[in-house]
Amino acid sequence: MGATIFGATLAAPFLFAGFGLDWGWMAPVLFQVGWCLAEGVNTGWHRPAAIPKQLAALQLPILTGVVALCVTFASLSECFLTLREGGGLGEGSSLMMGLGFLIGGLGIPLRQLAIRTLGNRFRDEVSLGEDHEIETGGIYRWLVHPGELGFGLAMLGTVFLCRSLVGFSLFLVALLPLMLIRVRRENQLIRRATADSTIILE
Repeated sequence: MGATIFGATLAAPFLFAGFGLDWGWMAPVLFQVGWCLAEGVNTGWHRPAAIPKQLAALQLPILTGVVALCVTFASLSECFLTLREGGGLGEGSSLMMGLGFLIGGLGIPLRQLAIRTLGNRFRDEVSLGEDHEIETGGIYRWLVHPGELGFGLAMLGTVFLCRSLVGFSLFLVALLPLMLIRVRRENQLIRRATADSTIILE
């Protein structure tokens, strides 16, 4: 239901502007809806809803989410304006969209694997868990931060699908630094971990 509402919200400007079923805007919208649906089902199935005891721990995830929405909105807006001005899918646009599907198509499954591997240990905040051990199996056997890497690739895929210079700039100057801050905090927790301490990693 959430993915349907989200998709209708994204598609409404294009439909009401008379663009019809144009692949130029449908591709990024369908990509976002698919990601939203996959993440919603996966997190709902493997992770019960939980609110951290310290709400301050959600500051970074909330800020990252807001910036990610801004990147998505800016990218789709640029896509909308380009199509309104008659910018069709030329050779360069097709290449960008192909890269978007490739990059994003790697990111979404990677993030879902991270969620599935951690199960109910998957959290938005960076936190220690008293009953959880450091995960070294599954996708974590090869990658330390697969959830964050998958998120970044999926967002970059969205930007490429929209052929958005503004979205790409926001990704580089705003979203990527927030992701790197999270990775640094997770690495600090790993370094502080002892035989008796445990950690939850996204």
